[in-house]
Amino acid sequence: VVEGGAWPAGLEFSSEYRWGASVPEELRLRYTRPGLPPRIARPSRRARPRLIRDPSHPSYDPEAGQCGLFASRPLARGAWVLDYIGEVSAGGCEDRDSDYVSDFGERGELALDADKVGNEARFVNDYRNTGRRPNVEFRLRRDRRGELRQGVYVAAKAGVAAGEELLINYQALLACAGGRA
Repeated sequence: VVEGGAWPAGLEFSSEYRWGASVPEELRLRYTRPGLPPRIARPSRRARPRLIRDPSHPSYDPEAGQCGLFASRPLARGAWVLDYIGEVSAGGCEDRDSDYVSDFGERGELALDADKVGNEARFVNDYRNTGRRPNVEFRLRRDRRGELRQGVYVAAKAGVAAGEELLINYQALLACAGGRA
């Protein structure tokens, strides 16, 4: 659900990573647990995408209907918000034209792309030109099932207030991802 708008056409909502054929099986097995039941795809209770209606916001585009990700409730520093979901490919095999690619894997050997499949995390905007600082960051984590996940965590010292936009530093992501964001 997108407040003030609609979920993007052509984007499959998912809580599971889609593993591409370019990922070697031994690498996939290092990061997943085969045979587990699939996760139920449901909206996050911690954050919700919202249509950007402020003309001064750098992502404002009334024709394209750009969104941001906003906290649904107060979030403390260090809190996990949600996972960044998408299609996993071997590094170098990702879609170079996608705006939704991030580094993935314990050694950055994979790419994670939320262009065609993903969840609300794909709506996290860059903080630059908003007049605010980044308040979330990506961190790898192992979930309770033992699978590797790209988590979005609160980085702001004061935490994040309910209704506040979640913002990340894309430049830091680009530096870590070798040019991908």
